[in-house]
Amino acid sequence: MNTVCLTRPLLMAGLVWVLASCSEGEPQEPLSVNVYENTLLLTYPTPAGGTFTITGGNGEYVVECDSPLFEVEQTSPGVVQISGVRGIGEAGVTIRDGAGHTCRLSVKVGYTTLGGRVVGHDVRIAGDGLTGEEKEAIRADAYATIPAAVQGGYTFTLTGIARPGERAYTGEATLAPEKDADAVRSGLELDDMSSNGLYLELRFAVDGMPRTFHLIQYNIHYLNAIEVRSDSYEVRSISRRPVCLMEDLTERYKAGYPAVGKVYTVQVFSL
Repeated sequence: MNTVCLTRPLLMAGLVWVLASCSEGEPQEPLSVNVYENTLLLTYPTPAGGTFTITGGNGEYVVECDSPLFEVEQTSPGVVQISGVRGIGEAGVTIRDGAGHTCRLSVKVGYTTLGGRVVGHDVRIAGDGLTGEEKEAIRADAYATIPAAVQGGYTFTLTGIARPGERAYTGEATLAPEKDADAVRSGLELDDMSSNGLYLELRFAVDGMPRTFHLIQYNIHYLNAIEVRSDSYEVRSISRRPVCLMEDLTERYKAGYPAVGKVYTVQVFSL
């Protein structure tokens, strides 16, 4: 009777030891991040940041950055937020788990750029009192004010913040008057006035004269295909987002054409 009582606890202890040994021997998933080639690209000075997820290891993660270029914070277990980008450059982020395994992420910050090639021009004129000849004269003159020719284009590079706390930036405007033409640089100021979509005010010099343009992106939904089935049909649509660079020239013509209501040029972009 006593032998049975002593044997049972010994068997239980042995079973626990075997199970523990098996558990400790199970291979862990390697420590890694869900970023392609462990390199994350961010932009400055537009409000930008990044998020990445840690996988593998033993789950006890510590995240450190080797530079004051930005801030890193583990917002939840395994989820890291990068914020407060202060400039351009490159920095490393080291992830360490409780077992001492490490993983390194490279973060590269570059200037924000936008632009594209001009694929079309237009001039819009409003004014019921204008004659046909007056409209044609205004149209011809307004066309001549458009800096980039069709198949020319622009690149806007944002390099600084114009007004802290607002989405207003400074930078450089690169103008290619014609396809493959040499670039002409000028100062740039940009205000992001968009609440939904893209609506930017850009101010830069053309031939030494300050100009103000508005970059507007529209949503246009149109019918793409109709799929007919035996008992119904399905309409599928896609969204195109044309981008226009517009300049209001109304003040330019008010003195010579009192009946003018509105005049603006339109440059259609292909991004």
